[in-house]
Amino acid sequence: MDPNTQGTIGKKWYTSAILVPFLIVAAIFVYFLVTQMDTDSEADVEKTQSSTSGLELALNMTHFIESTLTPENVFTLRYTCSLTPNGMCVPEGTDSSSNEGNGPVPHSGYAILSFYNTGNKTNNPEMAERSRILTDTMVDRCKDDTLYCEWNFFPLYRFAIDTGDAKYKNAMLSITDTLLKDYTYDEYISNNIPSKLNMIYEVSGDEKFKDKLVEIAEETLATPLENRNDNDFVYLSDSGYAVREGSIQTVWGIYIPAYLATKNAAYRDAARDYFLNAELAEKAQYTSVAGVTALVKGVEALTAMETIDPQYAPFYKDEAHKIMQYLIQQFVDTPENEKATADYGVIVGTEKLVNMTGWVASTLANEMPEEIFTYSRY
Repeated sequence: MDPNTQGTIGKKWYTSAILVPFLIVAAIFVYFLVTQMDTDSEADVEKTQSSTSGLELALNMTHFIESTLTPENVFTLRYTCSLTPNGMCVPEGTDSSSNEGNGPVPHSGYAILSFYNTGNKTNNPEMAERSRILTDTMVDRCKDDTLYCEWNFFPLYRFAIDTGDAKYKNAMLSITDTLLKDYTYDEYISNNIPSKLNMIYEVSGDEKFKDKLVEIAEETLATPLENRNDNDFVYLSDSGYAVREGSIQTVWGIYIPAYLATKNAAYRDAARDYFLNAELAEKAQYTSVAGVTALVKGVEALTAMETIDPQYAPFYKDEAHKIMQYLIQQFVDTPENEKATADYGVIVGTEKLVNMTGWVASTLANEMPEEIFTYSRY
């Protein structure tokens, strides 16, 4: 071999012998760097994501609701918030009746029920008793202004059933004329008239309430929900089903109450048809107050359908959980997912809504106490 060639080969071998260990060390360094970055990333996720049971979250939400009560047992129902961490929420007013001209209608029924449902589920009799005291306050106010019965009807029903005390039934009956009036379709569902008719029928046994409920349900059933032109179109499901505004409210507020009062399978089947085709958990990502209200009603309706229509119970349960998970992540102001004041109130846009918070808390405590939900800061 030529000496020059031999020298060149030797130099290349020597250079390679130096470079190879260096490259190995560099590769090891890069591997550990990337691995550490992945570990840090996972740790960051762990730091910003938490899980909770439905009952634990309901309890925290009920504590927030309690903080909105004045010494006179009056709720501050709405706050306007600045949407920043460590932000502020300014009260909009108390729950005084619209007839008095100095506040919104006294729509605090679910805020009241949150104490009852959460208190009973957590074996806290003092919290449950707070609900009875608040309901009795509404009964007293109702004597001068029946709006206090109309807009707190659900706790009146609950205590009429659970205690048998006639004062709650009589308070419900005080709005009989209101319930038996004729309304438009939108007024029936926005004022929860059919739900209240079913409740008062159960408490009183008076057939006129059931007859009115059936009249409303039959008129509604005559036009399939996807074909109701009086409701604005929202989206088309993958199966080709037209989902419209007001459809969830119709299922929750007309079909299910009518089925409970009559056991007529046609109402159950109409509710089933809607839920099997609407793909709510996947597509109904609503963000307005009306939309969030509809979704909460959807969760309640789905949990009711688990009992009413047991052959599809796993489907209803899964849909309800997914929708509630969406509501918690998007609208509950938690320390882990702070939107304004991290006090567990429901916040939609810039409005913190106390009765809506009570509605979510009541549903979690009553229907989903052991289910696990997560919330994280995006």
